[in-house]
Amino acid sequence: MIETAHVLTVGARYSSDTGRFSSGEHHEDCTFARLGASVVRFCICRAKRAGPRGDARGHSFIPDGCVSRAGGRRQGFFNKEGLTIEPIRINSAPTTYQALISGDVHAVVGAPTGLLPSNLQGADIVSVGSWDNLVPYVWVTREKITDVRDLRGKKVGVNRAGSKPWLIIHVLLQDAGLDPVKDITLLQMGGGSQERVAALMRGGIDATLADALLEPIMVKRGFFVLRGRPTPFMNGPIAVKRSYLAGQRSTLKKFVKAFSDATRYLIDNKEGTMRPLTQLLNSNDAQAVDFAYQYLHANSEATLYPPDDAVKNLIRMSAYMDKKLGTISANRVVDLSILDELGTKRNQRWQK
Repeated sequence: MIETAHVLTVGARYSSDTGRFSSGEHHEDCTFARLGASVVRFCICRAKRAGPRGDARGHSFIPDGCVSRAGGRRQGFFNKEGLTIEPIRINSAPTTYQALISGDVHAVVGAPTGLLPSNLQGADIVSVGSWDNLVPYVWVTREKITDVRDLRGKKVGVNRAGSKPWLIIHVLLQDAGLDPVKDITLLQMGGGSQERVAALMRGGIDATLADALLEPIMVKRGFFVLRGRPTPFMNGPIAVKRSYLAGQRSTLKKFVKAFSDATRYLIDNKEGTMRPLTQLLNSNDAQAVDFAYQYLHANSEATLYPPDDAVKNLIRMSAYMDKKLGTISANRVVDLSILDELGTKRNQRWQK
């Protein structure tokens, strides 16, 4: 089957102002539609993150799902399934899901905070798997703390209301017995990790959440890092419209299989993963790149089955945006039937 698609280079971005995609830099390993190949356009919700110096200049750090995708394309996992993929980077969850609903893309990787609101607004969108199922942040502070409760009375920087860090920070504080309103001062600031880190450097805030992959860089900058206990959270969902799941099931099945194989390659093959990881991190810091690989090696889920608690926590956290989101059932937003058909195994089966 040949599926018609407008062709985009790697790095294409969607503009909510113009409603159009604009092409970024062309990469040689970006393959376009050709005879006999199905085209899958999928977007990666790309968050801006702090650069190697931890300052506000902000080199782009690794986008969710990008390592699996990059490794998959370089190793030919998608080509082996007869697929041509067209990855597109989009900077926000709402815009990402707008592109999915409108049909500009076939699938979304990442952007978990847009999954439930889209359903509440009537869009029939489901996740068919998730490669990353832990809260992806660590606490970064100006003064050393040994417990989240030590943040009482402190100023904590956070993204805009409804963003992923905003949702996660509320749950982490409440799990530690802190009231996000009464016990600390939450300061909302625009942008991503780089803005929060810059505020931390200036002394405008006492603590913030930063991407876990930034831990060695933050330590080198003189900050303190508190990891906390691992918290399940469906951070890397692969989301599609149910109509696409029904009408293009065979194509989607191939895509999911290739994505799973690429994630398995990431976990099992350090040498083959380090080069694309170094490029995606935009850093020559060997310690930082190795730390990132070890983190991904330990936390990536090649089976793509999200644990029960990861799904429940996504629903729980989404309820902070709108209480109605907390009433949405897991089987309304998660359909793992393709994984079942692929015969993927995991220790604990997800229960509807």
